[in-house]
Amino acid sequence: MSFPLILALSYDDPKKVFTSQGTTPLGTMGMTRDGNLYKYSEAGATELAAGLFTTVISTPTNEQTVIVAHAAGTRTVQVTSGTTALNAFQQGYLVVSAGPDSGSVYRIKSNSADASNIATFVLENESGISVAWTTSTDVDLFVHPYSNQVICPTGGQQLAVTLTPRIVPVDNFYWGQVKGFCAFMADNAGAAVGLELDEKIINQSPAHAGQGFIDFEPDATAILVGYRQVLGYLITEEDTVDNEFEFAMIDLI
Repeated sequence: MSFPLILALSYDDPKKVFTSQGTTPLGTMGMTRDGNLYKYSEAGATELAAGLFTTVISTPTNEQTVIVAHAAGTRTVQVTSGTTALNAFQQGYLVVSAGPDSGSVYRIKSNSADASNIATFVLENESGISVAWTTSTDVDLFVHPYSNQVICPTGGQQLAVTLTPRIVPVDNFYWGQVKGFCAFMADNAGAAVGLELDEKIINQSPAHAGQGFIDFEPDATAILVGYRQVLGYLITEEDTVDNEFEFAMIDLI
């Protein structure tokens, strides 16, 4: 089966939510006619408010040892996995971190629940693993970065991957914006209230979950702010007011 690189979206599609995933893979890119880009995403166990930046918070299952040798071309592999639940890593990624086949990344189609600390993983890659694995091969397991989205917490230390174009109910699927013109919830603590701010960099807010921080000028504090992820650029605004929506161009890809 093949998929187009970018799906054509109507202007209404980013305002829709879906109770089931359907046939669209997570991370699929869509574009409206004006060139704005979106990624197909999944909300987690908490409702997502509109105009906020989201991320997935998941501790990877690190340095898992391969139980037995696997020949090149194998699509079903067994590794130690802790307390892995059934399909907990479905649509996620298996990264070979050490030993033979190091550096390879495989998409996970499904996984069994662990039995005696061992789980079976079926890979999406039709040709299976590219290099034979031995018992010295270690792997890391990651959920899909567009699954189980939550609002970016305060501190700005997580990678923002979407901006919510609308309220997204728990466990629903949506088109999260990743590039183009949009409205976001602004944290203007670093800006002078009442001033127009044109084309300023937007960083993650250190104080308000999911908001974009509008920087003011390059003083010592601003230099530290610069180490956080740049989310996009603020377009001309009529006024700078804390905790209100502003017009912006974001770039999360």
